[in-house]
Amino acid sequence: MRACIKKILLLSFAALFLMSCITAYEANRLKKNVDEFDGSTWYTAKLTALGWSTGNSYVEAVYYPSGDRYSLYVRYHGNDWIFMDHIEISIYQTIKRLPIDDPSRKASGGVVYERDEIPISRDVLERIASAEDVKFRVSGSDGRVILNVNKAGQEALQELLSVGEQKQTPVTE
Repeated sequence: MRACIKKILLLSFAALFLMSCITAYEANRLKKNVDEFDGSTWYTAKLTALGWSTGNSYVEAVYYPSGDRYSLYVRYHGNDWIFMDHIEISIYQTIKRLPIDDPSRKASGGVVYERDEIPISRDVLERIASAEDVKFRVSGSDGRVILNVNKAGQEALQELLSVGEQKQTPVTE
């Protein structure tokens, strides 16, 4: 009987682990967004994974077909303010620094939220999509957080860039 319970528990933990892997993969897929009021469309690709070690912070690439423009959406979510004012991108140990001009900041229930959207060139996104080691460092006057771009994020970014090339690609929502 004990052996049976141990097997059930082991299989349950294995199933939970696999579900979390699938969820992490799905979170990094290209996503098509449609504004319900004006019908405008934009695409997002999460480049970094969410995780407790990063305070559930992430960087996401965004493509707006109507203006044929790209941006990075930077979100910090943690217990302490960092007052983010710039982001650095490390691609093959070359650093590109982008200012964060007007971040949105709020605190709720002991949790701090900071976010902003930064214009970025397609060329930089192409380098992020093809590099082996890419990191973002979101910094401010009171701290910083380092976020690593994962393989699933690069694959989603390649899909996003493909949409930008073709200007129309069916994407699962």
